[in-house]
Amino acid sequence: MESLTFLIIEKNQNELDKLKHMFNAFENLHKVLTSTNSEDALHILKNRNGKVDVILLSMNTTETIEDGLSFLKTLKTTEQYMHLPVTVISGNSNPDVMYTCYQSGVSGYIEKPEESTIYVEKIKHLITYWGLNEFYKN
Repeated sequence: MESLTFLIIEKNQNELDKLKHMFNAFENLHKVLTSTNSEDALHILKNRNGKVDVILLSMNTTETIEDGLSFLKTLKTTEQYMHLPVTVISGNSNPDVMYTCYQSGVSGYIEKPEESTIYVEKIKHLITYWGLNEFYKN
């Protein structure tokens, strides 16, 4: 499995810590960058010249959904970043939100289950999936 750089955008520090812990199951194979908001995430992308492989974007509340959709619009209309795959992680099961995310160019949408062991398995599968992909390197 290839080593990847993930950018995780999660407003809630506890959730961010959980996600980082899940990556430890891969024995630090992947680099994890974190941000608590989309503005900071765009700065990270700019400072790294877009050099991340996968973005995990948490969208749980109305505020984070609006912020997330705005981030996606910026990302997908910026030539340097438009190829980056984005997977949304959300506790929101509203099909309209999911549809809007896919229309906005996300590569995947994971609904957070209430059962933590299922959530951990979903994230592990997600990491494995992206580790098996070939990536465009600009």
